[in-house]
Amino acid sequence: MPTKAEINALITVAVKFNTSKVWEIFDSYPLCAVCLENGDEYFFTANRADERAILSCLVGVDGLRSYFRTLKDDAPPDARYAQRSIDAYFANSRRGFDGFGFGIIPYEWQGTCCLFLSLEPYYIAQSPNAWETETLTELYSELLELFKWLRVENPLVSALKLETPVRFFDSETGLWKNEVHKLKTPPEIKIIPPVDEISAVRLKRANFINARLEIDLVLERREIRTADEHKPYYPRTVYLADTGHQKVLMYSTITPQQEAASEVIATLIAFISKFGKPDLIQVQNEAVFAMLIEFCDDEQITLKQVSFLPTINAEIISNNS
Repeated sequence: MPTKAEINALITVAVKFNTSKVWEIFDSYPLCAVCLENGDEYFFTANRADERAILSCLVGVDGLRSYFRTLKDDAPPDARYAQRSIDAYFANSRRGFDGFGFGIIPYEWQGTCCLFLSLEPYYIAQSPNAWETETLTELYSELLELFKWLRVENPLVSALKLETPVRFFDSETGLWKNEVHKLKTPPEIKIIPPVDEISAVRLKRANFINARLEIDLVLERREIRTADEHKPYYPRTVYLADTGHQKVLMYSTITPQQEAASEVIATLIAFISKFGKPDLIQVQNEAVFAMLIEFCDDEQITLKQVSFLPTINAEIISNNS
């Protein structure tokens, strides 16, 4: 947990964003970046809605990748739960946080109410820990310096060329610098089917059967607290169903620490080892399609992305009723 002094240091620099009217800068520069002396990169976006303003600090390439994923028109419903960011919320009074949730009490300082949330993929949002609090304080200080430079220089930035203002520490000169850099769009991580030797032998021996399967990875809207995890999380469930018999045959719940692709493919391998290779696999989730496409190509199984999975969706409705 951060000390009272560390929290006060963060609040002192954070409220400057709400009192110096820096929000307008994000209208011209919707994405800004700060690269610390140790080389770690952080990206900042802002949003104002109703009585609140939000300053999001996207943590590294993973945070930037998750942010871009939420901007897609066809973003999966659970995309916002997969974000890695440390967000600051600002309002002029506590009423701005009515109905906000999370059970975190905002701080009040110099006419501004603010609170901070640390978001990790599939974990329940929490207050920042000591390291995050200290890092965020340094980042905000450097971001304010970047904003001073932007006001004076007003550099041209091309969104089409993915350019963004960056403040970084130049190790050669030992000085902080502000420049416009071309953003390197983080690629999606390539999924490699994790098939071990024993499973490979079983797959080779398996025959095709007349079966159509549904496979999906579903985020559960409930909290789980276990001794193995450092904070509560939203579980995800892998479902495998037989469309013809309208029956869910297998399911498994995974934690944020488990690799989703491994669990999805392991569930499919378990089915094939017991019954054989299906003629067709249908998926709804784009991420699940990416997890299975290479595996299905290798096993010569037809993989199809559809808009609705009748058996799995019926099971989910039944579980929630």
